[in-house]
Amino acid sequence: MRPPIAIVTALAALIAAGGTGHAQPGGGADAYAIVIGSNPGGAGQGTLRFAEHDAGSVADVLRHLGDYPAGNVTLLEHPTPEAILAAIDRVGDRLRADASAGRQSVLFFYYSGHARAAALTLGGDELPLATLRERIMALPSTLKIVVLDACQSGAFSGVKGAAPAADFSYNSVSRLRAAGVAVMASSSGSELSQESDRLGASYFTHYLLVALRGAGDIDGDGEVSLDEAYRYAYDRTLAATARTAVGRQHVTLETDLKGKGDVVLTKPARADAKLVLADGLRAELLVQVARTGAVVAEVHKAAGVMHLALPSGSYQVLVRRGAHAVQCKVSLPRGRAVTLDPGPCPTVHIDDTAGKGGPRWDAPRWSVEVSLGSRWADRGDAYTGRLGDFGYDKDFNLPAYYSIGASYRSSRWLTLVVALSRVDSGAYLRDGDTETDHFDWGTHALTFSYRLEQPLIVPRLVAFGAIGAGVAMAHSTLQIGERPATNEVQWGLAASLAAGLRFEMRHVAYTLTTGIDYAPALENLLGDTRTGSGPHLAFGMTFSF
Repeated sequence: MRPPIAIVTALAALIAAGGTGHAQPGGGADAYAIVIGSNPGGAGQGTLRFAEHDAGSVADVLRHLGDYPAGNVTLLEHPTPEAILAAIDRVGDRLRADASAGRQSVLFFYYSGHARAAALTLGGDELPLATLRERIMALPSTLKIVVLDACQSGAFSGVKGAAPAADFSYNSVSRLRAAGVAVMASSSGSELSQESDRLGASYFTHYLLVALRGAGDIDGDGEVSLDEAYRYAYDRTLAATARTAVGRQHVTLETDLKGKGDVVLTKPARADAKLVLADGLRAELLVQVARTGAVVAEVHKAAGVMHLALPSGSYQVLVRRGAHAVQCKVSLPRGRAVTLDPGPCPTVHIDDTAGKGGPRWDAPRWSVEVSLGSRWADRGDAYTGRLGDFGYDKDFNLPAYYSIGASYRSSRWLTLVVALSRVDSGAYLRDGDTETDHFDWGTHALTFSYRLEQPLIVPRLVAFGAIGAGVAMAHSTLQIGERPATNEVQWGLAASLAAGLRFEMRHVAYTLTTGIDYAPALENLLGDTRTGSGPHLAFGMTFSF
């Protein structure tokens, strides 16, 4: 199982001036947003994987679907408490100017990162929740929306706090509650929240964003209200976390809006482009950006027409009905709504072992791998020493290393690799009175390797180690003066050790590898054997399908 992160979320502070009907960022109001993501943890807390990514996604949705002008959205990454308070003050100046001019205004504040029971944790610093509440509530905006997506502490199996005493959800609700305030939390006071490396986000934030993109538009009016977003986020978060080792998390919502009506959060009907899911489609869908493989939305499609607001571009959509799945390629032109048609899409293999450590159920299995690099040093041995005894000196030799191979990922953690590599080469010459003798060789190895892989806390970054064995072939050429060259081929065993890092995208990955090869194939008539050259460093690319 991929280790979960304890993330506890509060959506707070909706204050509206009189009137009924729909309160919304549009309608002539000036809308401002402060969006914050912070991955670093404090004492006893690990580094988060997706907090800053979640913040960026929220900022994008607000700009494109929530009537927030781009210039009014402030995005901060791993800031200090002083930087957060300064951003609030800067927006406060603009809100006071709006109030003086008689204009209505909206403030959206979002934080994703670590927290303890009564404070946000920003690396080695903390921002008390009471201070945050005081500064935000003092702002003269007509409508306030505050979202806190925060982690609390760290313990066994990646769960951040096995006994969540003085839970952040409880404290955030109690400390931020006020007249005209709605509070949404990603889990109840006795539960732990989680994030997903498959989604590349926290479960709650992902499904909240999917709701805001249009999946939560229950009444089909082209707008997503606070209540609609809550209902969708509750249902999908509960269903997704029911299959994890940590267990279910229940999204909670408390409101005291005093007849202010529904609060409209986004207007997906006005999106740049839309993916339309027809009424007859009943399936589980995974929508990803075609170029990077980044997950945009995981959707449970039931009855009714659904519109997903997405940036224009190319996507791939995995459509799963029971044990059957197809992969569709979809292009969304600017200003167009495209209806998904799974009929002609090719069938793909489903791996249902994802919950127990296997690759995600649509992960590519086969890959082609190429790498190019250099050997660090040409290690001398008895073989090259003997060449020196016979008067041979080193000639120029490019210490190149290259490899090409194929791999099969048998599980999330294990990959089988077969590769042909150039592991050694050498060039020597001997100057005589009237002629020069040349001797050079190159050794290649065909190895079969087991590669163990471990995803790191940085999204898409994987560490790996490999061990392999196979056969080596050494081809040598001796040319004495102007006489015809003598060629010889010798065979032997080969072994290899390697370690490195890989940055994964959907169908392409980039690798940095260091290793050493043992290939005792080249032998002279006196029994001296060339066992291999020094360690190598190589850059590579992997193409998966």
